[in-house]
Amino acid sequence: MMHDEDHVVSGFIHTGTIYYSYQDSVTVSIKGQQVKLVKILTIFTTIDFSSNYFEGPIPEVLMDFKAIHVLNFSNNALSGEIPPTIGNLKQLESLDLSNNSLVGEIPTQ
Repeated sequence: MMHDEDHVVSGFIHTGTIYYSYQDSVTVSIKGQQVKLVKILTIFTTIDFSSNYFEGPIPEVLMDFKAIHVLNFSNNALSGEIPPTIGNLKQLESLDLSNNSLVGEIPTQ
């Protein structure tokens, strides 16, 4: 998950075309709902840290996970502000920070 966006995480290159491999399906939990994703790319990456009693600020090391698509930190005890380095997660499509003790504004990054 920490590859930069210029590298292919999964698949292979043949005559200038990138062919990605697909996994039949996977079930993920997003906002407490079980969702089955069918024929997803194997490069789809999700981390669900919800309901784990995590405390303190959002870990800065997560901002190095360049290939992450879904990150769920809901229902914890996170505090402080959302770091502006959240903008480093260029592939991020879904971020759930609900039910924490975060303060401040959402960074424009």
